[in-house]
Amino acid sequence: LDLSELDAAYKELQKKLHPDRHAQAPERDRELVETHAARLNEAVATLRSPLLRARYWMQLNGVRVLEEDQRMADEAAMFEVMEVSETLEEAKTQAEVDGLRRDNDQRIAGIEAQLHDVFAREDWEAARPLVERLQLLARLAAADQRVVPALRSALEALQGGGRAEPAAAGTA
Repeated sequence: LDLSELDAAYKELQKKLHPDRHAQAPERDRELVETHAARLNEAVATLRSPLLRARYWMQLNGVRVLEEDQRMADEAAMFEVMEVSETLEEAKTQAEVDGLRRDNDQRIAGIEAQLHDVFAREDWEAARPLVERLQLLARLAAADQRVVPALRSALEALQGGGRAEPAAAGTA
């Protein structure tokens, strides 16, 4: 997926659906424009996210994946992500966090390449554990983003001569 093409098409459609362009339209038309703008935003978010895109592709092909009532089959992947998550929480330097981020980005890229191949073959059984693994890695990437501000605030406090209190995960 070419994200620059996606962004260009999105911006063009956003212009067409902008509320100012429809301010004088009847209320029913304005509501339709608002509905279409919301669907456009949802579609673009899905297309931009490898995880959401993979999930959507699976659903289009009648395969349930990442639903609450489903258990993840790949226990090794769960344990690997738990270990990396712990290492991330214990990271003391930005360099450590950056290294873990690079490693995770490489894992995600590898999963995306594998998904491309299994989707092309329409091998939905092989795709499901890959999508599940991608979800775990995406969550790890999100956790990585929460750790960095905590490290920065601690470092800033130390550089300012004060004592650093680590920020709670998910804050900042």
